[in-house]
Amino acid sequence: MSKRSHCQTMKIIIHLKSLSKIITLLSLFCFTAFANPKYITPSDDYHIVKKGDTIYSISKKYGISVEKLKAINNLKSDTILVWQKIYLKPRKANQQYYVTKRNIPKCGYHIVKKGETLYRIHKLYDIPIEKLMDYNHLAFYTIKGKQKIWLKENKSSKVQDKQEVEQHSKIVKAKFKEDKSVYKKYDIIWPYDGEVISPFGMRNGKPHKGIDIKGPVGQPIKAVLDGTVAYVGIKRGYGNVIIIKHKHGLMTVYAHNQLNYVHTGDIVEKGDKIATIGQTGNATCPHIHFETRINGKAIDPMNFLK
Repeated sequence: MSKRSHCQTMKIIIHLKSLSKIITLLSLFCFTAFANPKYITPSDDYHIVKKGDTIYSISKKYGISVEKLKAINNLKSDTILVWQKIYLKPRKANQQYYVTKRNIPKCGYHIVKKGETLYRIHKLYDIPIEKLMDYNHLAFYTIKGKQKIWLKENKSSKVQDKQEVEQHSKIVKAKFKEDKSVYKKYDIIWPYDGEVISPFGMRNGKPHKGIDIKGPVGQPIKAVLDGTVAYVGIKRGYGNVIIIKHKHGLMTVYAHNQLNYVHTGDIVEKGDKIATIGQTGNATCPHIHFETRINGKAIDPMNFLK
């Protein structure tokens, strides 16, 4: 090959490399501008990357390992982009969860449409599921079409919905009075054998509907009784949370977890490891927030544990 031909070949190679870089930059711009638009509905299911975020800072914020985040989001490297969605748990896309938020209507309630779930109503009005359960005296997540779901505390709701609440409560096998001896019959175990650092009752002017049990990050959290996992996910304030429903209307809540090891619908046995202690949500130190509810009503867990 002559020197002239060699020079022409090298120029072509350099030109192609420059063109390749331009295409890469354009692709990156398009991905940022279109695949990850700024107008994304906030969700507990994913984190929207902001300027300065890294995969490591997101991992620390939600108490989820970098490896798990990369696996969930199919990331081959640690590179993330501003406005990118970083999913916090595996989830199949479900159109019903992509909703436009609305204001609470003047009547204060929502009439359930066919196929609607409590989770969808929670998304529609940005009201925590736990509060919806409290407002409506729900023992489980099950709701039915044409049911009236109160969206705020309403004194008249207790009278107006008395028949509806009683009918819904028929799914519970037994009703309990405020007799502490009844709670002992459950024979539940401690989710973690640690010090109770915050009891049930009023705290800073607000009701604290469970107890906080201190423990080191990563220590196992156990199911206190046989049951079925009703919910696994991330909730405002609670961080990583698990809710298990048991027999006779009992429901237990485990919050601020580092990692959840069970999935919705799983059958668990008393003593099974379901999560690890963490500091997710609004927790100020590593601990487990533990709640016990009967027919939707929060009961002091110490009534069961002592």
